[in-house]
Amino acid sequence: MTISISETLLSDFKEDDPLSKMAYHIVHGGLVDNFPAFEKMLIEARVIDDIQLKVDRDFLVSEVIRKVNRFQKRYLNQFLTAILATNYLSKMIDYPKALRIEELMFERHIGTQKANYLVHNLLDRTLDMQILFGRTRLPLTADVFPHLLVWFFQNKNEIDKRAMEISRENQAFDASFAVFSFWNKGLENAPEIVQKLAKINADKLNRHAISYHFLDESTVTDFLDIPDAVRYYQTAETVSPTYFSEWLRVALLARYSGTWLDSTILATDRGVALINSYRQQENPYFSGTDSGNIFAYAFATNQNNRLVVMLQATLERYMVTHKQYDNYYTFDMLFIIIEAFDANCRQMIENSPKDEQFNYHLMDRMIESWQPDGLTEIDEMWQNSAFVKLTYKYKEIVNGSITEIVLKKLADALSKLEDYLS
Repeated sequence: MTISISETLLSDFKEDDPLSKMAYHIVHGGLVDNFPAFEKMLIEARVIDDIQLKVDRDFLVSEVIRKVNRFQKRYLNQFLTAILATNYLSKMIDYPKALRIEELMFERHIGTQKANYLVHNLLDRTLDMQILFGRTRLPLTADVFPHLLVWFFQNKNEIDKRAMEISRENQAFDASFAVFSFWNKGLENAPEIVQKLAKINADKLNRHAISYHFLDESTVTDFLDIPDAVRYYQTAETVSPTYFSEWLRVALLARYSGTWLDSTILATDRGVALINSYRQQENPYFSGTDSGNIFAYAFATNQNNRLVVMLQATLERYMVTHKQYDNYYTFDMLFIIIEAFDANCRQMIENSPKDEQFNYHLMDRMIESWQPDGLTEIDEMWQNSAFVKLTYKYKEIVNGSITEIVLKKLADALSKLEDYLS
């Protein structure tokens, strides 16, 4: 028994959804009965059913692509060719859907002339399309990333100009390699676990003659001038302090070189040895990446490193044009964009040290008060990691839980430190 396209599509057809209904009509009418009529409906972005309905063409296109790609892939080239003749970036400027269309066209070698790729040309006509569409880790279809990508290229001239200014300003400062941490309201007002970690890290670093600065809102200006837009992110009650600290970490390391440790990071003996080794690096480096992602809570870099300078300049421009982050992971996504489209940054990261040992599993397990599989589990994480990400956001201290054991280990470490100092 042969199942028609219309019967297949009906399995995904929502009677009460006008867009689904329209997509069904267009796919059924266009690909089965009358392709020219389908093109006309697509161009006009409308279909006449019981009532005349006109919707945004971009939304319609993506809905129909989804159905065709799912049920009748053999028709996809034909469908995309028709789309190419229309202005698929028409009214709503729906970048996620338009980029998905261009990604499909690129994969299937349809309309290979760059002039046919509207969003690509809107970004930068000189962009390597293989980087834009050929790197599967770029989240082109996510709700936020495509808009951030377009914003980046629309503001690229201002970002590049600011990056050059930052590099010139930093040349007036010595590359006094140091380790930095931050708690906005001051260490004395930080959670107990943060205070313990600061004392332990300070002792470990001081033994290796590595300067450790734990900054707060009153001491940041001892090291940096804060632009007005960035200061708003620091002081506005509706903005998370995390966003200001993301600017702070790249600005500090761009100016002075060194290592950033989140206030909830424990640097183990291995981690301190690793930090000490960074001071010996002569070539530009950025430690804190894995599989194309950034570990923003613990990383090191040389002075005026292009990547951190670009991140600083980009964040400053973003804070000028946005009064709030559009997404909690904006910093991470900007890193992906800069690393992907700046060949110098990409090459520098590829040549940087890759021997970091990050462990963030304890953080998740502390939040949920997990019971350990065995007492050696935490010891192994501790010993085999350079940087251990902990948290102050645990719900409660349950007897025998990972949270209780972690806090006890920190207390023991502090006790040994006090004995050592005495």
